[in-house]
Amino acid sequence: MAVVSLMTIPVQAGTLYTDVTMVHDGLTRTYNYFIPSNLPASPVPLLFYLHGGGGNADLALGLKGNKAPSKVYVDIAEREKFIYVVPDGHVPDPSKPDELHWNDLRTDATNHNNSVDDVGYIEALITHFSSNYNIDSQRIYCTGISNGGFMSLTLAMNLSHKIAAVAAVCAANARNSSAASPVNPIPVMLIAGTADELMPWNGGYGKYPEAGYFESIPDTVAFWVNHNGADTVPEITEIPDGPYNDYGTTVTVYTYDNGAEGTEVLLYKVNGGGHAEPSIKEQHSTSWETIVGYQNHDIETAEEVWKFFKKHALNGPTTSPPVGGIWAPVNKLQLLAPYIGLIILPAVAVITVGYVKKRKRKTTNTHIRVNYISHFYGNMVALRENRGLRKDSHQKLSGFHRA
Repeated sequence: MAVVSLMTIPVQAGTLYTDVTMVHDGLTRTYNYFIPSNLPASPVPLLFYLHGGGGNADLALGLKGNKAPSKVYVDIAEREKFIYVVPDGHVPDPSKPDELHWNDLRTDATNHNNSVDDVGYIEALITHFSSNYNIDSQRIYCTGISNGGFMSLTLAMNLSHKIAAVAAVCAANARNSSAASPVNPIPVMLIAGTADELMPWNGGYGKYPEAGYFESIPDTVAFWVNHNGADTVPEITEIPDGPYNDYGTTVTVYTYDNGAEGTEVLLYKVNGGGHAEPSIKEQHSTSWETIVGYQNHDIETAEEVWKFFKKHALNGPTTSPPVGGIWAPVNKLQLLAPYIGLIILPAVAVITVGYVKKRKRKTTNTHIRVNYISHFYGNMVALRENRGLRKDSHQKLSGFHRA
């Protein structure tokens, strides 16, 4: 049973509900969620974001005055009309009630309570929202960072019959886990930094050994490529380096396409990146980066994840076009609407179109970026407001993402 708190926060044009409670498996759990304005009568997607270890749902939404790349999903939910749910993990240490963790079924991790049924909790939330809102059961997604990213991959294994796609940021498969073997093909997206000290690119124990032993990012990619039966040779895209001061970090995208039931595996390799979600709008302070490492500012993680999710449904690809742009081979674009205009930017051509359909891709290194005009102008506003700036003001340092 869920009980909505009396506290609601108007956000953009929708409403954010905070500190909602649910009793699951004998524990009172809490979560926040956002309902966009003018929710359509037709079924809508449901997207979960899982915070990192030591964090909580309020921090994930930037409600404590902190920078939070995951709060960008609120704007996307309002624009795209999906319900956005940010649950709290459990409290493994009663002396630190605001530092929450997920039991992602790592059997050698000691920084969370292995007896808490967090998989069942997320499944109960799916049931709750499906019972109270017109949720599209084919379009339920989960993403998260660090401990929340590990949890997202665990859900891909245990709930592949309910979750259409997952995106894990600063996370990999666990070497020692009691998670089930995934039954169905499922699209998986990984975003990982090569200089992440908490969740090492090459696997092993990170900065906090109590988090257990991690598989390497390449081995994690290989696992999901093999599971989905996707192409073993990826399509490689270099995302243009933007004007921001992100200490030379860059992003390379590896796309392993043509998996079973339209699945794919995406790897966003953040060259020189640390344990942080890349973001343009929500740039961490330098004091925060001394703890988690460098944050890339060439992409907006929330936008990239939603583009990925929007392409996929539970039993195959969706028919709706991605919003906000897709990276695709030049020779594989089929424009299905009148050409609107071409704008040439340094290192990237931006084509604004009304509708784009992408045919099956083959390996190529020649790419252009296809964007909708609203996405282009939105990014230009962000560029103008943030160009060359670093925000070094004090930022809350508690609850950082321990894997």
